[in-house]
Amino acid sequence: MEQICENAKEFLTGVVGDLGFDLTVGSKITDEGCLLDLSGEDAHVALAENGELLDAFEVILFQSFGRELDREHRFIVDAEGFRQSRKSELNAM
Repeated sequence: MEQICENAKEFLTGVVGDLGFDLTVGSKITDEGCLLDLSGEDAHVALAENGELLDAFEVILFQSFGRELDREHRFIVDAEGFRQSRKSELNAM
């Protein structure tokens, strides 16, 4: 799992670099899977339209590395704690 997460981090770093974004990709393994956290000057761009770019990055990662993951794990792409705040909002409702 650690190697898959590291490979996904390197891949996503290349993607955001090729797109011209000023973003740094950090990674860590959680109970849900591989969390890839975007930080930097362009983090706000990733959060536009309710995080659609975050969702798109997750789809790309799953298409590229999903076969290597266990069924109970997934890729989670986040920026500025967006996913956690949305999760908290939904739990509050």
